[in-house]
Amino acid sequence: MKRIGIVDLGSNSVRMSIIWVEQDHSYHMVEQAKSMVRLSEGMSEDAHLSPQAMERTKSALSMFKKLAGVHQVDEIHAVATAAVRQAKNRDVFLDLVREETNWELQIISGEKEAYYDYLGVVNTLQLENFVLMDIGGGSTELAWIENRQLKKAVSLPLGAVLLTESFFPEGEVSQKGIHEAKDRFDRALDEIEWLDEVDGLPIVGLGGTWRSIAKLDRSATRNSIQRIHGYVLERKETLEWVEDLWGMSRKERQKAKGISAERAEVIVGGIVPIERVIKRLKPKEIIISGNGVREGIFYEAYFKMMEKPVVAENVLSHSLSNMVKRYHESDHHLNQLDRLTQVMVEVLQPVYHFSKRDGDLLRAAIRLHDIGMRIDYFNHQDHSFYLTLNTNIYGLTHRELVQVAWIAGSHRVDRKLHQSIRQFSGYMNTEEKQRVEQLSVILMIAEQLDRAEDSRVTTFSASLTDRSLILTAGSEEPIELEIVSARRASSPFRKAYRRTLLIKSNS
Repeated sequence: MKRIGIVDLGSNSVRMSIIWVEQDHSYHMVEQAKSMVRLSEGMSEDAHLSPQAMERTKSALSMFKKLAGVHQVDEIHAVATAAVRQAKNRDVFLDLVREETNWELQIISGEKEAYYDYLGVVNTLQLENFVLMDIGGGSTELAWIENRQLKKAVSLPLGAVLLTESFFPEGEVSQKGIHEAKDRFDRALDEIEWLDEVDGLPIVGLGGTWRSIAKLDRSATRNSIQRIHGYVLERKETLEWVEDLWGMSRKERQKAKGISAERAEVIVGGIVPIERVIKRLKPKEIIISGNGVREGIFYEAYFKMMEKPVVAENVLSHSLSNMVKRYHESDHHLNQLDRLTQVMVEVLQPVYHFSKRDGDLLRAAIRLHDIGMRIDYFNHQDHSFYLTLNTNIYGLTHRELVQVAWIAGSHRVDRKLHQSIRQFSGYMNTEEKQRVEQLSVILMIAEQLDRAEDSRVTTFSASLTDRSLILTAGSEEPIELEIVSARRASSPFRKAYRRTLLIKSNS
């Protein structure tokens, strides 16, 4: 096992993640910590870190050092971004940190920061072409990703804290301040030569300002999924949130659901880059990423350790592979379910028109359907549903995540999923609900045909008539139990397909 600690010191906050890489090469986070240190507070005047800000940051890093010791961290990757790289007295601060923690803070350039953001995003969102936009306290990074490769990147020395201090003192908004802040950011955007080439591309937003807007939107729409990573915002609604925030007083922002007390002041500067970039690029949609520099640093270290490219070829496959190892699922059982379900899907496809993505969702549900057993056998379908929705499975949209959770949680013929689908009705239209029901029954049948999880069904075929699906299973061992168990899916099959299910043995 290797225990990796990653520290990201920004202009507004410092964060630490501790990730364990197990013997089987699966990985999972065991600790995350954050402290709002406001390191860049007052820097806009003379580019010097204040003694008070340095002391706050030193104390936070000292606590992180103790936390790393508790978890017996093997290696620390500690980086500092805009505030430290812009500070004229950074050497004084680095010496202070070194003396307190014995850590060597690596000051990374804006372009390197964008690169780590890119690795954190491209390994956790299955997007091909997009613009990455990370709004920090002291800088804003913009990157152009084409065919999942980083093509261009730039760092602008204008972040939420610096814009707030320069144009919205103490978080108070004025029309004059808005006008001047927009003009200042526009002049910075005008210097980016490639910006006109990315019109209309989706924007992936990183940083606390983006996350706050997503939380505001989630609260207003009563969104049932709590995870922010992968949350989709519409262009029009995002601009409306910007105007709403500029129209609030600081006290009103502090009371708004989704905005922390610490961010209520600096968010008024942080939304300047959002408003200007959206109006210039007119993106089709905005996707919020909860992953950035720290995750990018981890993936670089992890994939190099595995001697693999630092960008996963398929985000969903990599994520599912990690989950299978983490929950100790049986590869033999999963492969057998793949084989059995594929036979059924192929024969049903000409009539029911399953897509390739439907196959991806079914394959994902197969790998997650029994993870609830790690909590308890009884009602484990409910546990699988909950864990699927609340575990970091990457490569699925929120809509797809709900569908996979529903398929995984509906695999038992003798137990219904107790969760109410009405709670997630906004994530599935009528056609998607019907498709989820159809895929669930296919998994249900396959699960019963491999009830002993020993792949004893060695031959399997399917044929479709106008009225029936006929399945024929063969084995050199007795499979009466499997056949009888699978036949219990006849009622849900008829409901989903309007056909009769016939299962026989050729043994």
